[in-house]
Amino acid sequence: MRFGRLLPAVVLLGPLGLLHSRDARANELSSATHTYFEGEKQSGVLWGSVGLLAVSSGGYLLTRKTPVTRGAAYPLIVVGAIQTILGGALLLGTDARIRKNDDKLAASPQLFRDEELARIRSVNRTFVILEIVEAALIVGGTTLALATRDTWRGVGIGLAIQGTTMLALDALAHARGAKYERALEGVQLSATAQTVSLGGVF
Repeated sequence: MRFGRLLPAVVLLGPLGLLHSRDARANELSSATHTYFEGEKQSGVLWGSVGLLAVSSGGYLLTRKTPVTRGAAYPLIVVGAIQTILGGALLLGTDARIRKNDDKLAASPQLFRDEELARIRSVNRTFVILEIVEAALIVGGTTLALATRDTWRGVGIGLAIQGTTMLALDALAHARGAKYERALEGVQLSATAQTVSLGGVF
């Protein structure tokens, strides 16, 4: 009699416990995703600010009308324009990506987690390549800065400055991406079988 009363509760509580656990993990996944993309927006502000500063500094150097300052102005302006565009794209496009991700997560948390984990792993591998290129840019710029011709010396100085700036910003973004990757790896959404012990119920 007692078992008959308790059996429906046991049958219901098992699936309900699984659902509650899955909801908690889905919320954890949503929190990690929002934290990462809010960081992307902040990164957009940083990239845009650095880009605008580089372009304005390059413009000022052009007015000095010396070979060194003109040489330094070119990479500052060109790379600064790219940095400004990148910053604007991150700042203006991230909210739409967050909404799209929320829809995907609501439809299928497991599928979203798997796709997002594959994406961020690819992004983090790309950061490694970028950091190597930027380090080479610093070395190349420093080498040019030691050139005898003033214009090339200026170009080298500008490249070294931009290489150092981009390496620092990408290192920060890479660290954020690595943290996000670990967070995604730590969220397991697949249902697992659970055994309910009935010992002592009879």
